[in-house]
Amino acid sequence: MRRIKIAVLFIAMCCSASSAQSLSGVGIKGGINYAQIAETGTMSGDTDFTTEFLIGAYSQFEILDFLFFRYELLYSIRGTSRTITSPSWSFTTNRNISIIEPAMLAHFPLSSSGRSRTHIFTGASLGVNVAASTTITGEYQNEPYRETRNDRSSYLPLDPGLVVGLGIEYRFEPAHIIVDIRYVHGLMNIWDRGAQYAPDILLQNDEPDGGGIPKMHSRTISFVIGLGI
Repeated sequence: MRRIKIAVLFIAMCCSASSAQSLSGVGIKGGINYAQIAETGTMSGDTDFTTEFLIGAYSQFEILDFLFFRYELLYSIRGTSRTITSPSWSFTTNRNISIIEPAMLAHFPLSSSGRSRTHIFTGASLGVNVAASTTITGEYQNEPYRETRNDRSSYLPLDPGLVVGLGIEYRFEPAHIIVDIRYVHGLMNIWDRGAQYAPDILLQNDEPDGGGIPKMHSRTISFVIGLGI
């Protein structure tokens, strides 16, 4: 809860600080998420990144020569793929979480050349869980198995994150193109304590669980392209 308060406070302070500044651009953006949910306290297995997408809009405020802000409102999908095995069964679990993600990012230009500008940025995001699903496929005692679940209630409603990245902006009056790569580090455990995380068939047959309290933290690398005016 303390981390959520810090993220909200950071966004509010930056919004207040730049509210009097002039709007220097608005636009749309979209990209690809390479997403993973790091798990602890669950059954041992191999976790892989999944390829998802994001889309949204942004506004840009110039503050000083060495600082400008971008406010973003994104629809972003995160997820993970996790495989667990034993001598008698093997399952692959694919999780998908759809979030509405407002973010406030402070950008620090590194260099400018003609119409281009390179910058680093950091800030906070506050993902709001709007949908989630889980698909489990595999085999149990040599029989095929498939299970699907609506898992929105299994996750907490908020996923605050720390954002860091590198971007390039190209200006072609009156439009500009932005390209960036960013990493979003989820700050809190988003899995609701007591929610079911293992396949139904394992729980029904009293198979061993992870032996701890399940915890899940989102980890997302994004490649983003935007078009602004």
